[in-house]
Amino acid sequence: MDLSKSLEELHKEKWGRPDFGSSLAAECRRLWSVPLAELSVENLRILIGQKIGLRFLVPVALDILAVNPLAEGNMYKGDLLANIAVVPDNFWQQYPEFNNQLVEIKSELEIIMGTITEELSQTQC
Repeated sequence: MDLSKSLEELHKEKWGRPDFGSSLAAECRRLWSVPLAELSVENLRILIGQKIGLRFLVPVALDILAVNPLAEGNMYKGDLLANIAVVPDNFWQQYPEFNNQLVEIKSELEIIMGTITEELSQTQC
């Protein structure tokens, strides 16, 4: 996938101005024309949360989460993963390779959490 392209270019679809005065709609419209390589974790969180451009954005987000499962936008640690977790099931069924990546990230996170829990319980004894 060419990360120098925007969703607008990848989808070959121009978006006009939103019909209503929502700041979220305006931000999604702005992000629609930003190259994928320039999208921040917060930008990805917003777009994925709105179910926009999932086919292109989920793999970008999964690459980030593979390095840091608790990558955060402006909300809280792990907010990107939280938005990925509520992507509709039909998306994961259509793209099983992305689902496999998510399962691997979840497994790694469970191992990390288990290790931390074990270490904390040992220090409290």
